[in-house]
Amino acid sequence: MNVPSMAPRLIRLLHPQYRRIRNAARRDRLCFILAAAATLLTLLGAAGERLGLDRLLRANTVKRRTHSLFRQGREYLRTLIIGGWPLSPRLLRDFQRLLRRQPFTRANYAEI
Repeated sequence: MNVPSMAPRLIRLLHPQYRRIRNAARRDRLCFILAAAATLLTLLGAAGERLGLDRLLRANTVKRRTHSLFRQGREYLRTLIIGGWPLSPRLLRDFQRLLRRQPFTRANYAEI
């Protein structure tokens, strides 16, 4: 799925005051930022799931995934921002590995 096809969906997610963006270039930049953030959070969630950290987010009686990778990534980002989490280095290492494997992210985030 490319960014232009995601634009209508992303605009619907925005706060009502931002839904009427008259400048098309500004709207496209905003949609790209939203798509990039969603991609990065999903990859962070996938990294956490690969390490088995998803078990910390669900009830211990459930065996299947209960939160999407996006939601897991959002929760991991919150804990990374707060700091002091002993699993942070492992999570960030695995996140970097996943990030380097993606052709889209390799091309667009190579400078980071």
